[in-house]
Amino acid sequence: MKTFRSLFYLLLAFITISLVSCDDDDDGNDIVAPSRMELLTQKEWYGMSLYANGQDITQMMADSIDLDLREWNLKLDKNGTYISTFDNMPSENGKWEFANSEQEIVFDKGTQNEDKASIARLTSTELFLDQTWQLEDEEGNPVSLAVEMRFGH
Repeated sequence: MKTFRSLFYLLLAFITISLVSCDDDDDGNDIVAPSRMELLTQKEWYGMSLYANGQDITQMMADSIDLDLREWNLKLDKNGTYISTFDNMPSENGKWEFANSEQEIVFDKGTQNEDKASIARLTSTELFLDQTWQLEDEEGNPVSLAVEMRFGH
């Protein structure tokens, strides 16, 4: 019985020491992941590639309709404004905002230029935006093309 009591006190002491030594680890070294707003607005985004149906169509689109995503720069600011620069064309300025629980970006909401893109991937170095483009085939018939625009820093 004396051995049992000794083990009981030893176990109780061990549990007490364990609980006391476990604090909240609030030493200020916690890494806080940046918000989606911070990730989007930290730097200017540069077009890298354009994908459709899992295929890289960047060069094909550049050759066929003179649309080279690699010549597109996009700067989103925290105040809800953006600047879009494409090749040698004048810059386009406008407003942007999150939609759908920060899973989408709406550009120029409520205007005739309103456009929406779904955020497929967002890291500190990559931004992938999904959109459906309305194009025309050789005969002038409307064609929908689901694309993924990939940007980087």
